[in-house]
Amino acid sequence: MLSSKYFSIFVFIIFFLPCICLAQKLNVDSVRQFAGMQKEDTAKATALFLIGDSYRRKNADSVFYYATELMRLSKNISYNKGIADAFYLTAEAFYT
Repeated sequence: MLSSKYFSIFVFIIFFLPCICLAQKLNVDSVRQFAGMQKEDTAKATALFLIGDSYRRKNADSVFYYATELMRLSKNISYNKGIADAFYLTAEAFYT
């Protein structure tokens, strides 16, 4: 009895959990709107990274645009993680 309970939990995790995790998509429009309302800070840098990353496999020009904007903003506010993220997006734009 105990092993069938664990087996059913195992089956649930294997089959249904990936469906739930893959169903979460980034709503680019809401993040773009959020980025437009933010002042020049790390929250806007994070939003620019998320937008650029969402275009990663779809449109290299958009990725490069958001990487450039992220680099400009990150250098202005001395945000090292943002600079690294901008380099990452630039590399992804050239790879695509």
